[in-house]
Amino acid sequence: MGLTAALIPLRSHEFVVDVRSGTGLLAAVTIDPQVLAADPTVMPRVVAGMRERGVLTRGLADGSVQISPPFVITRAQLDEISSSIDGALTAAGSTRAATSTGARGAGLLPDITSDEAGGFGSLDAQLLADVPPHHGG
Repeated sequence: MGLTAALIPLRSHEFVVDVRSGTGLLAAVTIDPQVLAADPTVMPRVVAGMRERGVLTRGLADGSVQISPPFVITRAQLDEISSSIDGALTAAGSTRAATSTGARGAGLLPDITSDEAGGFGSLDAQLLADVPPHHGG
């Protein structure tokens, strides 16, 4: 389970134009520049809404909200981050495509990830797969 999987469903928000994530635990949720131009208070309200929900973040110059959680994070905490962003966007006026459950925050994370389904077979196998060839293995 990764940060990317937790954030991708946020693309369904009308205010969100991109979710960027890659190696490690850095990500950004980009708010539509047209929305920001029409209402400059959207970014501060989203940031404040996330902080009120317990997630520290900041708005970036390109109109994105920075997400950089600690390296030691649980699935429940990833869900909390996703739900916080979802709630803050909704409170700022963004609507989200309906989910099958209709509950805010529901359906943001998959019930099971490929790793949990046996993608690697064991934590040791996953760790060995992540070892670059020049480090042995």
